[in-house]
Amino acid sequence: MLDADRLEAAVTNLSPLAQVQTRAAVRPEGLHLTFQVTPYRLIKTIAIVGNYPLLEREVRLAMAIAAGDVFRVETMPEQEAAIAARYRDEGYIAPRVSIAWELRSDGHYHLQVTIDKGPPFTMAEVRLNGNQAVGDAALKARMSTWRRSVFGLGSMRFTDRLLQADVRRLIDYYRARGFADVIIEAETSTSEPDNQNVVCVLNIQEGPLYQVELSGNHFFSNWRLRRDLVLFEVGNRGNIGMGKAATPPET
Repeated sequence: MLDADRLEAAVTNLSPLAQVQTRAAVRPEGLHLTFQVTPYRLIKTIAIVGNYPLLEREVRLAMAIAAGDVFRVETMPEQEAAIAARYRDEGYIAPRVSIAWELRSDGHYHLQVTIDKGPPFTMAEVRLNGNQAVGDAALKARMSTWRRSVFGLGSMRFTDRLLQADVRRLIDYYRARGFADVIIEAETSTSEPDNQNVVCVLNIQEGPLYQVELSGNHFFSNWRLRRDLVLFEVGNRGNIGMGKAATPPET
């Protein structure tokens, strides 16, 4: 028997796919219910223009809609903003994204995403503060962002992701040279909000130089013990590196 709860549940289940209108009329033979179900129009295709250097798949992953979904015009600005944010993550200053749609004879919507990336950020200068044991030239030579900007190797587009990879590379370089406590913090700025030239400042705290000497090891070789020594892999902040180094190696 149909009751109010079942009726409400049926309407709720249909609501993501169709607009449901109900009418009730009392007739001599009893209550007469009328349901008018109007299916929502679907997104049939999504074409993407101007996506390079991102793949179409990467642009589609940034969107919360796909072919086969219900078309809702009110969600289009959210999709445009999500795609623009993805391009900002790739180093573009102010990308513009527009989505146009067309209702065709097949009864569904066909969308076109047009992307105007605009100019990207580029590295203009790298400044180093606090490095005493290692010179500027040696550190900059290990930074892909600096090499790209100076020598034009590959894309000159600057992203925070590449900069953080450079910071990790420099930390590993310092640790390999015995500076287990090194800390490197990066700061970036531009002279104007829409200026594409980025100035990067690396503030370096080298910390003490660690030298490890092994003696009295008759059972394990120097190579084996140095392999298990994590001091120069994880650092020694809070004595974490020395604490792990004190753990006996497995036999």
